Amino acid sequence: MIEIIAVVLVMATLARFARGRGVKPWLAISVAIAGYLGIILVAGALMRGPNARWIVLAGAWAWIGVVVAYVRFVVGSGRAKPERDWVCSSCMYPNGAHAVVCEGCQQPWAPAP
Repeated sequence: MIEIIAVVLVMATLARFARGRGVKPWLAISVAIAGYLGIILVAGALMRGPNARWIVLAGAWAWIGVVVAYVRFVVGSGRAKPERDWVCSSCMYPNGAHAVVCEGCQQPWAPAP
């Protein structure tokens, strides 16, 4: 039960990072969940031993970590970045410093003239 809650919370964070980087949140979440379930199902069926469950679980969470890190640090890295939180001039939505596009209206961040 705790694992499901943790996955939901991490997916919410991933969705926020994806919106802020100009990626469709459903796509990022689908990649993360598909890899997570794939690792659990395939590796879980293949591995045997006393620590197999923990190794499979660590691999599944590592996959989610890689997807979150990729969306947060690689996607949109070529765009201009704000140095702190910013408010969109088009829709007045408050965005975090990680966002290179507005999470509300998808307008790219532009430095003040």
